[in-house]
Amino acid sequence: MLSEFLELDDTDRVHAALRPLWSVLHISGASELVTTLHASFPDFMLESSRSRQYHCDSLSHNQTLAICCFRFFKNIYPQFNICALKSSYLPDDKVEGLETRVQQVITPEVFYAARYWAAHLTSSAGSDGLVAELEEFLSRRLLLWMEVMNLKKCSGDMAEMIRRLEKWDAKLSAGLLAHIRDAWRFTKAFALGSISESTPHIYTSMILFWPGSSPIAQCYAGRVQKTIKLEGTALSQRQQALVATWVFDSSISSSTFSPDGTQIALAVESNKVLVLDSVTGKQIVSLVGEHSYAIGSIQFSPDGKYIVAGSGGVEISNVIYIWSMQTGELVLGPLQGHNGWISYVAFVMGGARCVSGSLESTCVWDTRSGNRLFEWGMGPDRMARVYSARGCYVLRGGWSPDIEIWDAQDGQLFKTLYHSDRDIHWHSIDISADCARVAAGSGSGSIYIWDIETGQVVMGPLRASSQSATIDCLSFSIDGSSIVCAVENEGIYISDVHQRSMVLGPLQGHTGIIGSVSFSPDGAYIISNSYASDNTLRLWDTQSSAITWNPLEGHADSVISVGYFCDGNRIISTSSDRTTYAWDSETGEMVLSLIDYTHDSIPSPDGTLIACATPAGLTLLDAQSTKVIVGPLQTYSSIQTALFSSNGSHVITASDSGTVKILATDTGQTTMTIHSERIQNYLYSTGVFIKLSPAGSRLAIGSTYFILSLYDTSNGRLLYDLVDGHGSEAHSVTFSPHGTGVAAGLSQGIGVWDVESGKRVLELLEGHAHIVKSLEYSPDGTHIVSGGVDNAICIWNAETGERLMGPIKWHTNSVNSISFSPDGTRIATGSDDHAIRVTNIAQDRQYLSDSSTPTGNNWELKPDGWVVDDQGRLLVWVPSELHASLMWPETELLISRKGWLRLNFSGAVLGESWAESYESVASSD
Repeated sequence: MLSEFLELDDTDRVHAALRPLWSVLHISGASELVTTLHASFPDFMLESSRSRQYHCDSLSHNQTLAICCFRFFKNIYPQFNICALKSSYLPDDKVEGLETRVQQVITPEVFYAARYWAAHLTSSAGSDGLVAELEEFLSRRLLLWMEVMNLKKCSGDMAEMIRRLEKWDAKLSAGLLAHIRDAWRFTKAFALGSISESTPHIYTSMILFWPGSSPIAQCYAGRVQKTIKLEGTALSQRQQALVATWVFDSSISSSTFSPDGTQIALAVESNKVLVLDSVTGKQIVSLVGEHSYAIGSIQFSPDGKYIVAGSGGVEISNVIYIWSMQTGELVLGPLQGHNGWISYVAFVMGGARCVSGSLESTCVWDTRSGNRLFEWGMGPDRMARVYSARGCYVLRGGWSPDIEIWDAQDGQLFKTLYHSDRDIHWHSIDISADCARVAAGSGSGSIYIWDIETGQVVMGPLRASSQSATIDCLSFSIDGSSIVCAVENEGIYISDVHQRSMVLGPLQGHTGIIGSVSFSPDGAYIISNSYASDNTLRLWDTQSSAITWNPLEGHADSVISVGYFCDGNRIISTSSDRTTYAWDSETGEMVLSLIDYTHDSIPSPDGTLIACATPAGLTLLDAQSTKVIVGPLQTYSSIQTALFSSNGSHVITASDSGTVKILATDTGQTTMTIHSERIQNYLYSTGVFIKLSPAGSRLAIGSTYFILSLYDTSNGRLLYDLVDGHGSEAHSVTFSPHGTGVAAGLSQGIGVWDVESGKRVLELLEGHAHIVKSLEYSPDGTHIVSGGVDNAICIWNAETGERLMGPIKWHTNSVNSISFSPDGTRIATGSDDHAIRVTNIAQDRQYLSDSSTPTGNNWELKPDGWVVDDQGRLLVWVPSELHASLMWPETELLISRKGWLRLNFSGAVLGESWAESYESVASSD
């Protein structure tokens, strides 16, 4: 390799050059690897006062080697598709003979240049010529280098090599620094995504989706041709700070970096701790507790050798575990001592002890013996909701405006931090790495900082939000200069402590509650995790430019109900964000806006009225003017849902206690009240749902996770229970158009009964992997469409129970509501991903066109971002932040604040023709 690298004619010249040094060098094996016999030799050569005339000037020699590395890349032929990959449809590991081809094409010299050019460059003097070489490399051969590194399975090293350039002692222009930063994000996103499974997609996918104004796109996008066209509004709504997203099967309650930043640990609901490699995103180890209850909090020991975790459930499962990171074995636990859910664990005193906290108490444990050293209880009105610990300090706060600091060494209360506002309470706290300051986030969007030594507030309120929203979690950076926080229903913000201002945010992408946020040790990234149906871990770039996000029209939270008006021209939707909107079903234009706290809303059968269930009571509005016609009628404490009878003469409402009232539409007078005593007596009911038969003679009343019963509306009498809560749980219900059948969404599938007899008429319809949260019959009664917590939609033959379509995941989160269009050809769906979709479900598939699919057949988006056809071939890779906005071939309309994205395959060269999509530079150009 040296002969090639230093442009010597043959190996004999290399041997001749090394011969005088053989007494201090070792040459081994067939490869003739040259190493020094002792570390003192390079020390001697690099120290000019010792080696004198034999001195090796590391700056100049590293410059020479860096230039050699760049020269090798200039001379590579071809400069694109170096290993002649024939198809973009295949992942690299499915390419026959690729490993042999890689060994032949990527010579040791080329591989050395690929791995070490950045090390040589940053170890050299920053001459103008070398800076120019770097600029040329980044602007002309970055993608070629990525090919080499990815084919040699070293893609995880690329981003850190690029990051070294920012610390190079050379005069770099602002433009070059921006290019370096962009290259770092580009390579990091590639390495952490499943896109790295297929090298051709550096060109066919990675460049395609990279922001057009970025330095990378400016250099390379012009060379891309005949690619997929991206249409829609979603690209302008993207969060540029998002680097990577991981999707899991269960909720994530906590996440944290290891002290050296090389690993990320996360606690998942299914009693596991997963540890990921922060460079590659690959799972390193899975640590499983002895009990089946969820793990709520985790943390690495200061030396990174151990992980502590706390779980909770029934009393016996409120335990602490400590695992060894070296062996993956449980070294301590389960430790029992809490009566309530353990919400926080941390190592203190250099790892010699650990602390655990629940609402009722705080415990300190010896990490060697497992003995409980101290326990600090809470008064009846002073539950500890939030914790933080570092060094020897343990902080706890919550409903009280005061924050307690306890000493984990002697078990005594060290200090109490007071706040002048005695009505304030805390939702999050953290202590700085130097144990000098404490930050706390309130329920009104403010952050305060105390000096621990003086006990005084030294900063605040820092406004992380323009609204009075809760600071769900927060964390200091290691150097204490920044604070990252998650604000309820808004996103993530980064604030500069010294400037006392927000410098980045809101970073949006999570659709569930954000459980934790934290900086990487070097401050370059933050990680965030969410639960309650989102199930994602996200990695963000902290140095991205602050942008002003101007969201499009749409809901800011989960869409909990959707429904068509009778003419099919409008769709009404209600969200957890307290809004109800009506949309043009063809264009998606908002035609009606009700900004109020609304649990549910539904149009009347003739489309003239809208019934809204609100905390103030039932309100009937004119569907055109939104003028109040009747109400608000305060029928009981909390109305969960409302619906009209089929002729519109009555409105039925249900409360969370299981009380149902039937009211006259014209007067608002109650004509009947039905009490479901079983729901009223059921402690764990989380919601009530109702459905009226088309003739109005039968009313189904159900309680989520519990019972489903059928009542006679003529007398309010209970007819029978369809689901009794024993062995099966109901979550949704619908009647067939003729009123003879009733279907219910269960935890295990869909049940279908005869209305008159209450007998099952079909076997359980199975296809969903989780709870069936929504379902509806088609207008002609021939089909049932269902949506689940598994994000999937299924279509069934209502007579036979045969599954005709699905499970297919058009949404990226739980499907909460489904409504057929009046003609039965389309369905509108609302989801926890905050989007509304209108989908063509016609069997003739005339919606498929050359532009919507490259093969004439349908395609689907996989959770890892791959768009694959019916043969599983890789068509394109889509970044995670665009998944919820992607319109599938059958999608006709998508309404979201994040916009919509359609893939136009017209004229795109894919598969065996993919190499036509890029015009490479010439060798030595």
